[in-house]
Amino acid sequence: MDFELVNGRKKILDPEGSFLQTSIKIFLVYCALAISLDVVFFYAPVINRHSTCLDLDYQLQIIVCILRTLTDILYILHIIFQFRTGFRVPSSRVFGDGELVVDPRVIRKRYFRCFIIDTLSILPLPQAVVFIVNRQLKSPVSFIRKDLLKYVILSQLVPRLVRIYPIYKEVTTTSGMLIETAWASAAINLFFYMVASHVVGTYWYLMSIERQDQCWWNWCGAHNLCTSYLYCGGDRTHNDPAE
Repeated sequence: MDFELVNGRKKILDPEGSFLQTSIKIFLVYCALAISLDVVFFYAPVINRHSTCLDLDYQLQIIVCILRTLTDILYILHIIFQFRTGFRVPSSRVFGDGELVVDPRVIRKRYFRCFIIDTLSILPLPQAVVFIVNRQLKSPVSFIRKDLLKYVILSQLVPRLVRIYPIYKEVTTTSGMLIETAWASAAINLFFYMVASHVVGTYWYLMSIERQDQCWWNWCGAHNLCTSYLYCGGDRTHNDPAE
């Protein structure tokens, strides 16, 4: 069975049941996709080649915010499952499969630490910072706002990455492997490699934007020019910072 009834009312999922094992594998893939989606925020700062200024891709922000909100809903479903999933006591495994703990209070107590990490993972901080950046980019402090966006996203990547390893370990410990067939295992390894390459590529792009911005600041500082012309919109009246 995939679940047991507690007090005839609450359903507690069996951690080794086929339903939960399949959902955990799907969630593991979801975690990788969520990370790859988060770093797309790094593509928001763009260089306007026509006006030679730093701008934000508004359409990209909206799309990524919507997609991240949808993926966070799936994460909330995972959190609900965790409060309904039993666990086996490691100390009792020497006598067999181990005792299955189905007491909801014990389950909540055991999951509480991971619950904090999961909650930090789904806080809508990147969405909020993006809209702050969108309003502030017209001023000279936009470089600071862009850094804030970068650090917020990186700070949320940490709890997401922290959760991937325990989930992977749980799947491999229970079923012995992540994917049963060799070709599927090769495909999933290629998928994780592509996700890692995508994350590195987005951060590389952001660093190139920062480098361009810093070069503009250095040039304007050397020629005593106003750095507010480096940012699109607002009261910007020059099309070229070198003018």
